Amino acid sequence: MATNNDGLAVSPAEMERMGQELRAPGDMMLELTEQTNRQVEALGEPWGREGDIAKAAKENLVPMLKMFNELGPTLAKAFYHAADETVKSARMFQASDEAAQESAQDFLRPIGDYDSNYNPNDHGNYGGRHGTK
Repeated sequence: MATNNDGLAVSPAEMERMGQELRAPGDMMLELTEQTNRQVEALGEPWGREGDIAKAAKENLVPMLKMFNELGPTLAKAFYHAADETVKSARMFQASDEAAQESAQDFLRPIGDYDSNYNPNDHGNYGGRHGTK
C-alpha cells in the first residue's frame, strides 16, 4: 500500500505476493521447533538422572521446551492465517476495483447504448445489462 496526497493506493497483485510471503516465517517456526526437538532427543539426558543439575533441568528446561513446543506451531498457525487473510483481502481489493471500473464504464456509455428492454423498476439490475447484478 502506498499513500499520496490523494489518499491510499493498493496494488492487489503486490499485496497478494506479500501475503504469500507471510507463510515463510510460519514454515521457519515449524522447522525450528522440529529441529530443536531432534537436537534435544539426540542429547538424551546429559544431566544424568540424579543430582542437582538433573533436578534443575527437569524443573526449568523441560517446562520451557514444553512451552516452546506449544508456541512454535501456534505462531506458525498465526502466520498462515495472516497470509491467508492478506491474500483474501488482496483478491477483494481487486474485485472491488474491477467492479468500480465496470460501474464507471456504465456511467460513461451514451444513453442510446443502453438496452432498449431496460426496466427502471428492476432495482437490482442497473446499467441496462440484464442478467447481471
